[in-house]
Amino acid sequence: MTSETNHTNQTYHRHRFSCPRKVATKLEAYDGSLIESSCKIIQDINPESPNVLVQFSTSQCAKQTVIQRLATFLIYALQ
Repeated sequence: MTSETNHTNQTYHRHRFSCPRKVATKLEAYDGSLIESSCKIIQDINPESPNVLVQFSTSQCAKQTVIQRLATFLIYALQ
């Protein structure tokens, strides 16, 4: 997990992971604005590959909150 500060001095957290394309599509389509989070496919080198690289992002919060937001995001996005 990485933390970065953007041009408006807001810190956000990112976590990248590989997952099946079908799951990544569901994660990317889910609106996580209520928990200030999002997922997007950031690397899709081979359209025939079953996996892609996904990035989960969330706004400034403690590390434990990031983990909780990721878990919540996954649960609701994959329903």
